[in-house]
Amino acid sequence: MRAAPHHFHDFDAFLIEALRVLKPGRAAAFVDCAPPAAARDVMHQVEVRRDPSHVRSLTVDEWTARLKKAGFDVEVAKSRELDWDFEDWMGNMEVQPALAAELAALIEAADGEARAQLHPERRDGKLWHAYWHCLIRARKPA
Repeated sequence: MRAAPHHFHDFDAFLIEALRVLKPGRAAAFVDCAPPAAARDVMHQVEVRRDPSHVRSLTVDEWTARLKKAGFDVEVAKSRELDWDFEDWMGNMEVQPALAAELAALIEAADGEARAQLHPERRDGKLWHAYWHCLIRARKPA
C-alpha cells in the first residue's frame, strides 16, 4: 500500500475513475497524508522541497467533500496522527543534509496553531513531529 493521492495532479479525475471501476454497492479504502489545515501549510512547504512530485495533501474534510462530489457514499473518514521521525523521512528521499536542516528549521519555526498541531520536539538530538494519514472507506451506491 502506498499513500499516493497527494502526488496526483488531477485528484478529481482519480476519484471519478475509482468510482467508475468499482462495482455498485462495493466499498473502496483510501489512505493518504491528511494534516489539519494549519499544519498542512507548513508541511506543504517541506514536502515540495523534499519531494518535487508532491502536489497537495487534503484534510479529512476536503477528502470527504471531494469523494461525495465524485459520487461516493462516505462511510468512515478519520485521521490518524503519527509520531514522525524526521531523519528517517528525509532519508526516504535521500535529502541532502543541508536541505534537511533547512526543512527541519521550517518545522521547528512553526508557530501558533501550526506549532500546536505539529508539536515538534528533539529527542536524543533527533527531530520528531506529528504527521497524519486519513483512513477512509467509501462506497459506490448500488
